Amino acid sequence: ETSIAQTPHRPKVIRRAFLLLLLVLLLIPVALKALAGYSPVVNVRNTVDALGGRVNTAVAVPEFLQSISGNDWDGWDKFYGGVEVDGILLDQTPTGDEDLVLLQQTPRLSSLTLGHTKITDAGVKNFSHVVLLRRLDLNGTKITDAGMEALKALTVLQDLNLSTTAISDVGAAKLAGLKNLITLDLSGTAVTDVSLSSVSGIPGLTTLILDHCNLTDEGLASLKNCKSLTSLSLAGIPL
Repeated sequence: ETSIAQTPHRPKVIRRAFLLLLLVLLLIPVALKALAGYSPVVNVRNTVDALGGRVNTAVAVPEFLQSISGNDWDGWDKFYGGVEVDGILLDQTPTGDEDLVLLQQTPRLSSLTLGHTKITDAGVKNFSHVVLLRRLDLNGTKITDAGMEALKALTVLQDLNLSTTAISDVGAAKLAGLKNLITLDLSGTAVTDVSLSSVSGIPGLTTLILDHCNLTDEGLASLKNCKSLTSLSLAGIPL
């Protein structure tokens, strides 16, 4: 009898639960849109803009939500968590070590361009916050061999530009652990034949740029062990 008495209430309970769920689903987008101005993406973009750089973003919501709105819809940046910072370009800006603290807010960053900035070994310690980096440009910065220690954490890095820096054989040896490197630019650095043995052990390396480095025919012969290499640039080297 107790069971029969409770039965009429079940549709009412289910209806209330459904209405509550519907209300929550309607309020979530409203709340996310209201919070958009507090997104870390906004802070990063403002900081980079002030330095004279540029930020690239990527949609961060699940694919099934993207399919509902259309994959080419560009309105996700109006919602908190709708987009994430995918790339930062700060080349030829006055960016210094203290500015790289912004990397703490970009855990999914895949591309970082810092060519010809004021970055030193102190600044690259912030790379521990962006371990998903696939492309890194440090061309013309003030980093040295000591700064190469910070790059060991970037295990998925594919494209690395260290040209015209103070990197020597000591620093180049630390790159051997970056097993996913595809392109490496060491042009204009202090590397010698010694470094060629280190980089030739990178299994997927296809492009190696060594322009204006102090290399010899004997040293270059060690690159025959790099079976994946398809492009080698040696401009400015008397052979």
